[in-house]
Amino acid sequence: MFFISVLSILGVAAFFVHRRRLDLRRRYASRYAVVTGATGGVGQALCDELIKQGFRIISISRSAGDGHTTPSVLGLSYNLDGSETTPFAERFSAFLKQHGIDQLEIGFVAHVAGYGEFCRFEETTLAHKRSLINCNLVLPIELSDYFYKGFAQRGKRGDRSAMVFISSCLALHPGPHFALYHTTKAAISALASALYIEGASLGIDILAVHPGTIRGSGFFRRPEMHMDKLPSSRRLGHTWLLSSTPADVVRVITRYLGLCCHVHTGPTAYATVLLHALVPKSLVCHVLSFPHRLTRRSSELAQ
Repeated sequence: MFFISVLSILGVAAFFVHRRRLDLRRRYASRYAVVTGATGGVGQALCDELIKQGFRIISISRSAGDGHTTPSVLGLSYNLDGSETTPFAERFSAFLKQHGIDQLEIGFVAHVAGYGEFCRFEETTLAHKRSLINCNLVLPIELSDYFYKGFAQRGKRGDRSAMVFISSCLALHPGPHFALYHTTKAAISALASALYIEGASLGIDILAVHPGTIRGSGFFRRPEMHMDKLPSSRRLGHTWLLSSTPADVVRVITRYLGLCCHVHTGPTAYATVLLHALVPKSLVCHVLSFPHRLTRRSSELAQ
């Protein structure tokens, strides 16, 4: 009887959470929202939702060609040279001053920008590895340092704020051929966990989203992904049945922000969570390494 009661309560809770759509503008009383990686995929879908809810968008994107970061406010833009030694806080504060924006008017930040690559660890240079780490981990930390401090000030005056990190299901699962992407996403999820706890006293909601494969996104169209080399077993996650859309990720954000720290979306993400919960990671690593051991053995026999 007790078990049935618990299941009933959980079922009712799940029903209401599923129907929940958070009024972001009302909860995080502010005029502006900041989104990195807003030019496509999840970033663009999130911007569309934020605009519908009444926010003005400040987008921050890195240009792959020249290494610049470009914030823009509804068409206004200012280039921040990534090679400059001036801290982001000083450069972005100057940008806000130029456009007459008070930092405390920013109450929502989403870290969406990032990229991965499908390759062996020894196939890339150290400079290439640092570039990926800078984009996927260092930049989000640098931006979080700036905006979190502003959110702390907002909290002291009674206003809530939100920071969303788009992580990945690979934060939980071993990532062969995605070594640094796996590493940076695990670090981002760990950061979100810590800030979720610390931010509770400041009225800061933190959410790390762990999507599986997302269709309709430019993520896998990048040349670094080498989709032509992706094993058929991994391509299964790109099918319509096993993938999700950018809109699915945005819906998860509006449902779970302010309720929990981590949320997973998409069939491949759910499968990853189940595997992580039921099977020791060391065993998973050993099983995944088996084909590589066979390749090594075949090479030795050929010699």
